Amino acid sequence: MRKTLGFRPNGLALWAGILMACSAPSLLAQEDYVIDNFDNADEASAWSSWWGSAEQIYEFDAATDAEANSNSGALKATIGFDLATYAGDNQFAARRDFPDSAVLDGTKYTNLVFDIHVDPSSPLNTSGDFGTLEFGVRDTSWATIQLGSKTLTTSATNGWTHISASIDPTAKNIDLMAGIFLKI
Repeated sequence: MRKTLGFRPNGLALWAGILMACSAPSLLAQEDYVIDNFDNADEASAWSSWWGSAEQIYEFDAATDAEANSNSGALKATIGFDLATYAGDNQFAARRDFPDSAVLDGTKYTNLVFDIHVDPSSPLNTSGDFGTLEFGVRDTSWATIQLGSKTLTTSATNGWTHISASIDPTAKNIDLMAGIFLKI
């Protein structure tokens, strides 16, 4: 039986004024692997910039939680997009290595699950949306395995958007998963 791989980036991310919150999946079954609950600042500090020229700040937001849990918080990622300054590298990629340097066999997992929220005061891009969020895992050689993408439309400001991405058990090096990434 394959299990769900879940992370709980309960949080807010700001891309040049776009505030994206990645929140918690539902409490997962015992065999599932929860990467973060964001119950304290230590989990948020495990997230970092991977690449991209857009300024990236990752922090804990104790006042925000997708399930309105007063004992939990969120990952707040503030991203400063600037097309004039960064041109073709006007992007960000956030990464989170698995806790305790774990390497997971992705053939035993079915999905990567999380929620996302965009601050309503965030500016839209020239396409009239907030950009396309790409997400996936990295293997032990630091290669990315993209699991999906979602264009963040204005409806992403109305609350939390649930995302569940299938993990392809035949993907190259999926048995050597070492972390996750989010990218715009």
